[in-house]
Amino acid sequence: MTASNPRTLINLCPFRDRLSQAIDFSYPTLFKRSFTGGRGYKFNETRYNAGHIFLDIKTMQLDYTFQCLSAMPREEREELSLRMVHRLVPEDYLSEIFTFDTEETESEEKLQEAQLDAMLRLNAIALSQLPALFQDSENAAQNILRMQRLVLWHFYAISFRLEQAIALEVHCNHVEVILKQSPENTLEWVTTLTDLLRQYAKIAQ
Repeated sequence: MTASNPRTLINLCPFRDRLSQAIDFSYPTLFKRSFTGGRGYKFNETRYNAGHIFLDIKTMQLDYTFQCLSAMPREEREELSLRMVHRLVPEDYLSEIFTFDTEETESEEKLQEAQLDAMLRLNAIALSQLPALFQDSENAAQNILRMQRLVLWHFYAISFRLEQAIALEVHCNHVEVILKQSPENTLEWVTTLTDLLRQYAKIAQ
């Protein structure tokens, strides 16, 4: 697997403008609103403790495959994925990712590239942290696989807002291919997610 520059890819991406327009760059604010109970989602009383993150039993029983995701209310998918990403990427990391150098804000084009790159890195970090979070849990491998699907849905639907361009079933099929041999660290995830965006760009043409 060879590394590639996500900013170069996104710059050449046929639907780069669509991505830029779709992404909500008030992402850190969205996190804060969600985790102060702004959406009103309530967990069941029975909870599952995995690395100090509390998830209800129903959440851990779901496999987040296409059949599962398509049957869930979108608001529930969004809430669960935001909670998971927030647990995997602490607020200080989040602030650092979305703090841009002066050079990156010199023009609208450079700022868009920086924002898209930040969004990609955010998801790569979250995915790379999942194994450590669940490694000591019961059914660790199964839990990691399920949560990888959930975070990858977050990448597709929340971070890059690709639901109108790429069908959910198509996304889920790509995810299953990726998870047959999951990347092992953040850099590998950056490369994998960059390649996934490249594939989606071709599909959207």
